[in-house]
Amino acid sequence: MRQKTVFVIVTRGFLVRNILRSGILASLTATGVRTVVFFPMYAQAAGIPEELRREFEGPLVELVGVREKPLGRVYKVFCHLTKFLVFTKSTWTFCLVSVKHDKQRSDFRARALKWIYTPLSKLRFLKRLARAIEFHLFRHRIYGEYFDAYKPDAVFSTSIISTLDMLFMKEARRRKIPTLSIPKGWDNVAKLFYRFIPDVLLVQNEHMTEAAVAFQDVPRGRIRVVGFPQFDWYVRPELRSTREAYCARMGLDPSRRIILFGSEGKWAPSDYTAAEHIAQLIHTDGALLTPCTLLIRPHFSDALNPRFTQHDFGPHVVVDTSMMRSDFFFDRWDPRNEETELFVNTLHHMDMLVTTTSTLTLDAVCFDKPILNIAYQILYKNGKDVSELFYEKDHYQWVLQTGAVDLIRSDKELRARLNDALSSPTRHAESRQRLRDEVCYRVDGQSSQRVVDEVLALVNTRP
Repeated sequence: MRQKTVFVIVTRGFLVRNILRSGILASLTATGVRTVVFFPMYAQAAGIPEELRREFEGPLVELVGVREKPLGRVYKVFCHLTKFLVFTKSTWTFCLVSVKHDKQRSDFRARALKWIYTPLSKLRFLKRLARAIEFHLFRHRIYGEYFDAYKPDAVFSTSIISTLDMLFMKEARRRKIPTLSIPKGWDNVAKLFYRFIPDVLLVQNEHMTEAAVAFQDVPRGRIRVVGFPQFDWYVRPELRSTREAYCARMGLDPSRRIILFGSEGKWAPSDYTAAEHIAQLIHTDGALLTPCTLLIRPHFSDALNPRFTQHDFGPHVVVDTSMMRSDFFFDRWDPRNEETELFVNTLHHMDMLVTTTSTLTLDAVCFDKPILNIAYQILYKNGKDVSELFYEKDHYQWVLQTGAVDLIRSDKELRARLNDALSSPTRHAESRQRLRDEVCYRVDGQSSQRVVDEVLALVNTRP
């Protein structure tokens, strides 16, 4: 029989962790399927880093770098005009807040987009028309050479909104090669329009299924729920070290409780003020019920912004500097196995999490840890605190509806809820279980295998 081949498109460093390192690649190669992984080659990249080649390449795995090619002004206008054909509360927040230039978008522009696109987004035929134009008018057959050379049996996209992923999937459909894709995050299914719908859409939870049907007009029969492949790391007990060993590695005092503060980086440019306040409480006698250490985890978007490492928070405050930077990836992050193992131990040994609308909330609930979400002094617009805008986003409403997190709106409330978590860590335990079941789907170590099963099901439809 002819050896089967799968194309995998990877455009971000964190997707290397989520897809290639979490078990999907190993399971594919174990079945004898040849996997060709494509990475975008940005302007600064001279080639695929040798450490990636040493880690992944082998008889059944090949890494290929592809240069992104200009697609034309008309196509850019088309993309701009259609991206708001999904317009939700998440889209509204996206329109109001800009992270690219550290400025806030004008209210007039945001309201104009809302006025225009709210009714248009309800017209299913417009979504179908836009996808037909995307496929038939903008053909962009610029990566056909790879299909000619490798003759793939399926194309697996790991970011459905990525242009590179979409170009590969469009080429595959023209050649009658099956496609499947998974959103790179659990937030974008209810935020921006998907201009291409694959043969199979993989989603991380049931909420995303309903959002894909309602907002994206995806046929329910094309959707498969698989969970979060990166959560497979969390059920591997061999990765967990003792508290003493972990604290020694991180420079923490094992006798003190650990408060993890997870930053949202450029999406919450003022969230360091919450870290400052927690540090003040730690250093104030009697403010907290028990001695604590604050462990600050910067966001990968702060790769070039040392706002935490250059700040003096005082004693018993440690900044996690374990994130592995990489100029090869657009997100400048390459979370390798040793970093992920350390992160698993952070989640295991911490006593609570303080963050905003971060996926860290889901990471923490996998370990049944108390979670506090900051809803003040993290985001300003025209001098006004608009932090609660974060929590209106559709995907985060799924979290809040479970009652699993404490939403914090003042310094006084922060102190009170920190002490609640220290004195009663089982508070909200039933709600956290609901959050795990509804949003994390299944934290059973089998999400990667569920993805592989869907890939193989498509591959086996080919002669």
